[in-house]
Amino acid sequence: MKDRLKVLRKTLGLNQVDFGARIGIGGTAISKFESGVNAISDTLVLLVCREFNVNEAWLRNGTGEMFTHTGSDLVAELSETYHLGTYGEQLLATYLQLSDADKRAVERFVAQLTANVQKAEDAQSDACEKKKDIAE
Repeated sequence: MKDRLKVLRKTLGLNQVDFGARIGIGGTAISKFESGVNAISDTLVLLVCREFNVNEAWLRNGTGEMFTHTGSDLVAELSETYHLGTYGEQLLATYLQLSDADKRAVERFVAQLTANVQKAEDAQSDACEKKKDIAE
């Protein structure tokens, strides 16, 4: 498995530090896993598979394809199905690339924007009603 971890990292074009950073561990730890000094835990396997869309069976025992169905494949499929266009496709792809914390920040922003728009529309509606009352 240590050799496949190294093959994966090199296929992705990442050095040990950058590869480790993507899964929340240091480059030295990656070096120890790749050299066999440290055993690769189930937790590490799951982190690697999730972060890099790696087929778990391939990483564990070399069977099957290296990568699973990628997020970009799914985004392209959704874009085609729902006629998103380039802007919509990139909006979705970019959102999916965000960290969980950044996704929550976007959701808070949209919720605040929605509330602000509703307040503005309510204020406009109230102003129109007052004008009608005055005119009558």
